[in-house]
Amino acid sequence: MISVIIPVYNTVDYIDRCVSSVLNQSEKDLEIILIDDSSSDGSKEKLKQWEEKDPRIKMIYKEKNAGVSAARNDGILLSKGQYIAFVDSDDFIEENYFKDLLFHIEKNDADIAFGRIRRVFADHYKEVTPKRETGVV
Repeated sequence: MISVIIPVYNTVDYIDRCVSSVLNQSEKDLEIILIDDSSSDGSKEKLKQWEEKDPRIKMIYKEKNAGVSAARNDGILLSKGQYIAFVDSDDFIEENYFKDLLFHIEKNDADIAFGRIRRVFADHYKEVTPKRETGVV
């Protein structure tokens, strides 16, 4: 199982696309942990709706904003999967994202993997290549 941790803070305009892209993965053995970091824009209500739609979704609501790192750490503590994945709440992933990552992890006996990044604009997208030495974009 893959535990997918999605920290959320004031991304009500993006969260539906994000969660839909995770739920529509070809790899179905997922646990999805949505962590609302005290949003004030209606994100919490959207997350509750998603939690009601799919039993793989668990929602956590934090009373005080603590930042993305703290939210991710809270998700890690609750995760039950063999693998942990992070997806930002304003991002979306392609249908075979986790299937492809699992393939390469197992093929190469790797401890960590990350995929290609695209910055999406209204009329085009741009491939972003991480720096090899650090993995930082």
